[in-house]
Amino acid sequence: MLKMSPMFLCGLALLVSAVAAGASAEPVDGDLLKLVPTGAQIVSGISDPRTSSSTGRHLVVTENNNRDFDDCLALLGVDGEKAINEVIESDASSSTGDLGDHLLLLAGHFDRSGVFKAALENGSARAEYNGEQVLVVKPFDREKYSMNAVRWLAILKNRVLVFGVPGMVARTLDRYERNEPADAILVQRIAHRRRAAGEQRLLEELQRSVGRLPQ
Repeated sequence: MLKMSPMFLCGLALLVSAVAAGASAEPVDGDLLKLVPTGAQIVSGISDPRTSSSTGRHLVVTENNNRDFDDCLALLGVDGEKAINEVIESDASSSTGDLGDHLLLLAGHFDRSGVFKAALENGSARAEYNGEQVLVVKPFDREKYSMNAVRWLAILKNRVLVFGVPGMVARTLDRYERNEPADAILVQRIAHRRRAAGEQRLLEELQRSVGRLPQ
């Protein structure tokens, strides 16, 4: 996985969907994409990496994304039956700084009751937003020198997990409640990127074919 610092990623401006580098790495179509808040500046995604039809791997992520993903896996450690079919990570600038807002979305199957119970026993608190139960997760001990803000975690119908800064999670839950369609600009950028990737693959295939012609 390619890791880049938030300061470097800041210069990428409105990069929506990850940059390709030998593999397609973009959010896939579906319900998870609809939950990405409007205005996200970096959106990276991957479908089920266990299958041969996987759309790729993360190529552009921030340190916050890496931390969210690692911590989420730790929180899910008590869920022996969990299944992750899709991952989307996104970042947006906020009053806390460039790309200070970060969000992790997982689609699959999760034991909400078990995850919440274990987290509450280990120091997390419970809150409610839009009628959804939310875990208020404090920074882990290993992060006490690198972050001091809480994050929210919500699990929707045991199928979708939302984890990140409270503002981003709240905006995601708003979109979920209103059943909003995917952000139009995000969809357009992904479609443009897919067309460009398809044209590039066609050009490469033509070049290979020409190379195989008898001289």
